[in-house]
Amino acid sequence: MSRLNVGPRIYAVMGFILFLFVAALAAFVIAENKAASELDRANELEATAVRAEEFIAAMELQRGLQAEYVVNPDAQILVEFEESAVRAFAIADELEAQFPDNPTIVGAVQRARELDELHDPLVFDQLAPAVRAGDRERAAELLPQATGYIEQFVEQGTIAAGEVRLQADESMAGAKGALNSAKVLLLVMGGIALIAGIALSFLLVRSLVRPLHAIRDTMNDVRETGDLRRRADDD
Repeated sequence: MSRLNVGPRIYAVMGFILFLFVAALAAFVIAENKAASELDRANELEATAVRAEEFIAAMELQRGLQAEYVVNPDAQILVEFEESAVRAFAIADELEAQFPDNPTIVGAVQRARELDELHDPLVFDQLAPAVRAGDRERAAELLPQATGYIEQFVEQGTIAAGEVRLQADESMAGAKGALNSAKVLLLVMGGIALIAGIALSFLLVRSLVRPLHAIRDTMNDVRETGDLRRRADDD
């Protein structure tokens, strides 16, 4: 008969089952924390994507203000025009700082800056004076060129915003995938722990019942034969 008492057997089996469940839970927590970090990153990129779209909106506002100024040469319009440019390039600075290694975003922002260096002198040194002087022929000649620069601004902003949106969508998909993987891992590890627990419990019960069967069989033999020297054997 086995020398291991019943108590230690039960403790050993229960301890091992508990270990399996704790290991499954720990693996899930680690995977979930990783997924949560990726989700935070994805949310940050989503917020940046919204800011990139504001860059486009600021450029489009400039286009509207520029056209309005030709019709109504109010100095306040030029102030609003300049303020919208400041907002747009503040966003551009954020994009450039957040994605320094992304050639698409950096290239679009740099191209927008180059266009701004061409656009502002045209508007403030040529178009605005022509409008104030009432030289509509000159203003009409300069306006398409200035509008063309704005159109290119919007195009570059769209490129940058599209790349940021792509990064945000990919990051969000990765975060959701990691979270799903964590859930699957928990189910798999929990299932393994459950199956192992059932198997070990079966073996434990079997090891406990076998000696009892051996004693029963020995007692039957003693009753039938009358031989009191018979010993129970569960090996």
